[in-house]
Amino acid sequence: RQDPDPRRDCSAEALHRYRYTGLVASEKYSRHLIRIARRQAGLTQQTLAERAGTSQAAVSAYESGRRSPSVDTLCRLLAAAGYEVRMRLAAPDTHAPALAAAEELLPRDQVDRQRYLERQRVERVVSGA
Repeated sequence: RQDPDPRRDCSAEALHRYRYTGLVASEKYSRHLIRIARRQAGLTQQTLAERAGTSQAAVSAYESGRRSPSVDTLCRLLAAAGYEVRMRLAAPDTHAPALAAAEELLPRDQVDRQRYLERQRVERVVSGA
């Protein structure tokens, strides 16, 4: 189906930010984006579904988190509510300068302990524990 609406452009030029944890994309946000866009547009799930060319059951499943939409489907749903998806690839913000300044205010043993605890936390996340 060809859509003449330019707001539905979900091409590679579209910009949005996805966060990756470990090796897998952490997709927790689309359900909230869909619900917020639908409510702000004053639409029911049924009306949004009709505008996007899907079913009310699918919209309900996306909003509840039982299913995750593809990027194309997310673009269609948000465009049907009058919004666009913008994607961008961004390096993680490490806050290194602020962290270094804060660490200089603390005793060395507290800084070492915090770094140790953070390494343990990261290892648990990466290992899936």
